[in-house]
Amino acid sequence: PHQADALIVEYRRFIELVICYPSVQLSPSVMVDEAWHAHILQTKNYEDFCYAVYGGYIHHHTHDEDEAEKTGDAPLCTATMKLYEQHFGIAPNGEWWRKASTCDCCGGPE
Repeated sequence: PHQADALIVEYRRFIELVICYPSVQLSPSVMVDEAWHAHILQTKNYEDFCYAVYGGYIHHHTHDEDEAEKTGDAPLCTATMKLYEQHFGIAPNGEWWRKASTCDCCGGPE
């Protein structure tokens, strides 16, 4: 339960970043993204959540990290982490870095 609660906090913080910085491309960690996917599948609940916190539907977009690296742009995960620390004044907690797969999104600690 503690890990689930911590993951929900990180998911809500990521959504806050999406809302506060609509013109910035952001990338969640693997765990936060999986929480977002699970929430989206609960369509009515997700829609109600979006309208309650944003006043509209929050779309999930995928980004091509490989393309960003080819053009010399900083990886989205690194940029997201910097914005997270700037916005919240703290580094993401351990739930941000937990991985559900072997993906190294965000370059978090193993």
